[in-house]
Amino acid sequence: MAAKLEVLTASDTGHDVLVHITGTVGFSTVRELLKKIDFTANAGQTIEIDLAGVDHIDSAGIALFLEWLERARRSNAQLRFVNSPKAMEQLVAVNGVKNLIL
Repeated sequence: MAAKLEVLTASDTGHDVLVHITGTVGFSTVRELLKKIDFTANAGQTIEIDLAGVDHIDSAGIALFLEWLERARRSNAQLRFVNSPKAMEQLVAVNGVKNLIL
């Protein structure tokens, strides 16, 4: 299943930006997802990425999340990942980036 990204505004969620991702986050979808969030437009905001609907993630997905964290940092935005799948928690622990992402 291809990844799907849905962005909700602050008035809808109580957050500055709430992003829902569903499906696969991996080698086949990271290019598409990388283009979907413009962190320069979100300077100073809090962006929450809800991963409850992610059914598969691989190392390319983790690399994407690290890139998003760096872009958010450069744009003075706060980025949080919530409802991470168990497989992601294991993958970030094995790769030594758990403290950066979770």
